[in-house]
Amino acid sequence: MVPSFLCFQCPQCKKKCSMKSIRVLYASRIVALDVKLQKKVRSLEAKCSSFKEKSDDLSAKRVEWRKKEADLCMEVHYLKERTRHLEGLLESAQSRPLGSSMARWGCRGEAGLGDDVEQEFHQQGSSISFMLQKDIQVDGARIFDVDTSSQILIIARRLSGMGTMNVLTKMSLIPSHEKEDIHLPVGFKAVKDLRVSPHARIVLLASLGKKLSVVSTQSNNTVLTYDLQAAAWSCSWDLSNSHYIYAGLQNGMVVQFDMRQTMRPVESITGLTDSPIHTVHSLSADSTVSCGVKGVLTASSVGLCHWDFGRSGGRPYLIPESENQGVCISLAYGPSRDDIVASFRPKIEFSGDLTISQPTLSASTSISGEGVRGSHVLYKRVGGRYEKLGATCANVSGIRLPKSAIVDGVSQNPLFASADEVTSELDYLAAWPRIHCNYSQLNSSEVQVGI
Repeated sequence: MVPSFLCFQCPQCKKKCSMKSIRVLYASRIVALDVKLQKKVRSLEAKCSSFKEKSDDLSAKRVEWRKKEADLCMEVHYLKERTRHLEGLLESAQSRPLGSSMARWGCRGEAGLGDDVEQEFHQQGSSISFMLQKDIQVDGARIFDVDTSSQILIIARRLSGMGTMNVLTKMSLIPSHEKEDIHLPVGFKAVKDLRVSPHARIVLLASLGKKLSVVSTQSNNTVLTYDLQAAAWSCSWDLSNSHYIYAGLQNGMVVQFDMRQTMRPVESITGLTDSPIHTVHSLSADSTVSCGVKGVLTASSVGLCHWDFGRSGGRPYLIPESENQGVCISLAYGPSRDDIVASFRPKIEFSGDLTISQPTLSASTSISGEGVRGSHVLYKRVGGRYEKLGATCANVSGIRLPKSAIVDGVSQNPLFASADEVTSELDYLAAWPRIHCNYSQLNSSEVQVGI
């Protein structure tokens, strides 16, 4: 019998039990639930999350507003500088008599280049001056064109280092001149010519790798690539039809492509010689030419040549009086008025007892090969004819094929822009005003662009 002091009583059923009957019970942790407090916590957590989202959104908008503010400040600064510049031009123009600055070309038919001509023609124009605002250095730049609709420069660059790489660089003409690179395919050879389309945001590239490529400056992708018979030295867009493009080849041929046909050229025409076609220009539509025929003007060392695409059996022909001016090194064309300016350097004279590899330099040829006394010759296309209007002396490159341009919209008359290889200035010539402004000569490693 269990002693009474060792007896226990169950608190629930009141039965007596012994020590052996006792068991340890493990109960779960008991927490008092406060439903209202939990709801309040969840509500506060939701409010914190909402405030955080609003804070992030405001931070993003603040960054965007600061960027817009910076852009607007830069634009205001640019417009103020532009206004001061224009006011200076206006004061300069008002202080000079009308027609006080003019350039003169030798008269029609004269090859004496200016000084000994019997007659001169000229035209009065308003005074114009230019001010260099900024030099922008771009490493490895070779050639560029301007996309006026997007206000950007398209620059072909050749980067050295771990394997040579060719890229296109888009650079804004608006401060702060932001830049973006378009990487060309691996193995893409040097770009010889570059033309921005007048119809869309695409660029035409002529490559020494026997390629003619179309690159989109909007998506930064190569749209089309054509294989060529020879290296491409020049290219051009058709002025009247956005689908047609042209390429001048190293072997003297000119080929026409239709971008709607990606397999082969529409037409290939063999040149009069095998001299490389270093410049191609699509001509503006001519009402005297039959429908479907597209005129193209080219330049090679032998002179200027006219081509008709779309005419059965059509052969190119030399522009009269362009084959005896010397070696043609540059060609500029103004489609608005059919103005043409070709640049020439003297032909190298050979003595009778020397081989071709040992030329005898003429008196006008620079021994260093940098600058020689050459000429700019002005032509006019009137219907299906070309008229030589005059010529003027110029310091031109003795070794390179420089670029020149006819600029519209600067004054009442177009201006012809070219580089003076001796003075390292940029010449603006015409049967209009002639202006000199500071110019830094381009080299193979950098290009300086005046904004």
